[in-house]
Amino acid sequence: MFRTVVKEELRVPGRVEHLGELRDFVTQVGRKFGFSERIINAFKLSIDEAATNIIKHAYRDWTGDITLRAMAKRNSLTMVLIDQGKYFDPRQVNSPDLQRYVEIGKKGGLGIFIMRRLLDGIEYRKSEEGNELWMVKNRDEEKKKKISFSAIPLSLKMRYWLYSLVIFTAILLLISFYNFVNTKKDIIDGYINAGRIACESLEDNLRQYWGSVAVTSDVYNAFKEFGSKEVPIVDGALDGIKAIQESQEHRGRLKEIVITNNQDMLIASSDSLKSETIWLENTRITLAEDAKLLQEFDNSSAFLLHDANDAKMIDIVWPILEDDQTKLATTHFYIDYALVQKDINRYVRSLIGEVLLIWGLVSASLFLLIYVVMYPFQRLQVWVKNLNTPGASEDMDIDASTEIGAIAQAFSDVTNQLKRSQVDLAEQERLQQEMHIAKQIQQ
Repeated sequence: MFRTVVKEELRVPGRVEHLGELRDFVTQVGRKFGFSERIINAFKLSIDEAATNIIKHAYRDWTGDITLRAMAKRNSLTMVLIDQGKYFDPRQVNSPDLQRYVEIGKKGGLGIFIMRRLLDGIEYRKSEEGNELWMVKNRDEEKKKKISFSAIPLSLKMRYWLYSLVIFTAILLLISFYNFVNTKKDIIDGYINAGRIACESLEDNLRQYWGSVAVTSDVYNAFKEFGSKEVPIVDGALDGIKAIQESQEHRGRLKEIVITNNQDMLIASSDSLKSETIWLENTRITLAEDAKLLQEFDNSSAFLLHDANDAKMIDIVWPILEDDQTKLATTHFYIDYALVQKDINRYVRSLIGEVLLIWGLVSASLFLLIYVVMYPFQRLQVWVKNLNTPGASEDMDIDASTEIGAIAQAFSDVTNQLKRSQVDLAEQERLQQEMHIAKQIQQ
């Protein structure tokens, strides 16, 4: 909003041989701050004339220094010549009669005239530093101006509507973004919670099966201690997976279920191809390096990772524990992230529709409200412009009990007072003329 004015200064002895330094200083400053050669040349000529007058007249009886101070603003350049010589105000010099100069053949004496023609402003001041001659030249207007919002003429109602609409739009976008972030998290949390419920149900089924008569104590202990893959253990795991797959509650979310022993070796999978390799090879199931932790609970975790085809999926890691908290196995419940993204996209489309509907209704309401509020001001503006028109003050019945009415009444009172003053002045002039004629007749 506010910028400090850049100032540069040069001080030289008040002698003719130093005029070139002043001109060079003007060139240096002008080019440094991007002023045109036309402005630079105007200052060089003006300062040369003014400094010459200082040397010849102000310092005629004694010597002194000349200070040239440059102040660059965004739209103008100001040069100040300061001396401590005799006082001289160039504003007191009248404009010369050039035709008379030509007729009598007079030479010189046009320095002030030239400066007035070249510069946009000249001011003479007397300060503690001495005599100050302020010279101002405005920056050349660019031929090609960028179209800016402020350059477009808009009515007051339209400006207020646009300002309020921009503020409302920003607030609406912030609220919508906040809702989107929270809803996206809720959608992901919903899938994870459903997967955790499935893992908990699977854990109960496996512990019940592995602890039943179908699994001997020797087989169970070997599995508990060494993670051995015995047929009853694997059959129980496959039956538990099958129960989850057949469940209507989890069928739409499930991508794959994998069960590993306490050595992280595969013992069962919902993928039939993987299940066939259980007895042929030992497959270790570990988290991928790019796995990103989404949630962490007391006894389970959820990660976002990519499968072999680089597709996103959620992996819910659920340990199956004995009563003494000994780890028996681990369940990996994989959720296809495409399903999650589908629900998120559905919500985004709904959110965009709601935002556009709200934006349209509020923007129309704001426009109507501002139109209603500004309509009295518009009438007041037209009425004030036409106050000088005969009968304009009688065309409007002013209610001074409202704010707009009070303003209108004030304008009306001022106008009436001015009219009465004009009438009184005209009457005084008429009386003076009559008295002057009467005196002439009397004499």
